[in-house]
Amino acid sequence: MANPPSRIRYEVISTTVADLIDQITAEELVVPEHQRKPLLWTLASRQGFVKSVQDGIPTTGILQRIHDGKTWLEDGLQRLSTLKSYFVDGFVDEEDRKFSELTDTQKNQMRHYVLAVIRYRNATPQQAIRVFDNAQNGMPLSIGQRMHSLRGYPSPLIDYTYRTLLTPDSGLYNRTIPIWGARKMDPKCNTLVNATTLVSGLIFGVMTKKWLEIQHEEILYNDIGSEATITERLEFLLSIYEEVNRRSGPATKSILGKQWNVGNFNAYIAWSIFTYPGERQHLYDGWVNWLVRFRHNQYILDTELKADVGAARSWNDERWRAGYMRVFDPAHAPVPVVMDAGDEDEDDSEE
Repeated sequence: MANPPSRIRYEVISTTVADLIDQITAEELVVPEHQRKPLLWTLASRQGFVKSVQDGIPTTGILQRIHDGKTWLEDGLQRLSTLKSYFVDGFVDEEDRKFSELTDTQKNQMRHYVLAVIRYRNATPQQAIRVFDNAQNGMPLSIGQRMHSLRGYPSPLIDYTYRTLLTPDSGLYNRTIPIWGARKMDPKCNTLVNATTLVSGLIFGVMTKKWLEIQHEEILYNDIGSEATITERLEFLLSIYEEVNRRSGPATKSILGKQWNVGNFNAYIAWSIFTYPGERQHLYDGWVNWLVRFRHNQYILDTELKADVGAARSWNDERWRAGYMRVFDPAHAPVPVVMDAGDEDEDDSEE
């Protein structure tokens, strides 16, 4: 029988902006490595928040977690970083004023602006993820930023993906450059979403970019099993592309982008590796031959692999199976069905 979840304890307190900034400076309040980069907000967003503080309007509270004997800033870095920057004349407010140009009364009012702080303890990693995610509801966080924020909880899937595919000179990163190009982390962390989706497919056979489905499947904090097994599957997938490069020559920048986008090829290949683990040579030969054909005629991506608009646009088992059949058994592949324009779609654009 599984152990019952821990009983989370929390309190709500009030703290001034100046005190919170001082706590961060003194490292009494620790900013986790996985938190978003400081000042990710646009100038308009920063100015809007400064205006709310200047006008004394209540704003969203700060989230802190007591863990391993430390107090961690789980949510609120953007707000505190914005004010810290404004306090040293890092930007001007909506009225084109620097902080140093305000009156002493205005400066004092801003430093002593009060924020509510929710501080909790005794949470399991799974519960901590839920607490953080609840704090983001209604906030402008991308799925990738949400994924990135889970590195410190930890999330075995996110941690493995970073170490193996997204860290230069680590894991398989250098080997992927001739196949996908040198991938850098973008502000919305779409690179992380793409890589995590691929790895999830190899581990669980589940590939989705919808946050509610990611939560439902619990793939972000489930045990991922043997890392050696996952790495072997990734190496097999890479070997397919490497053989294509040997036969067709180095991939162009356009091809690198298409090969990187998980919805084009990688998800289909990952699904077949997960679904047919004992047919490696069959999979290798079939995918190599098809991808070599693609290099000579890129239209077959849409006319063959993703011919069924409905299956191609819906991220589900039927989509991957239909594409697999069109590569390995086209005579028995499903008849293409056109999806209505209003049907739901997952983003297939190059990232």
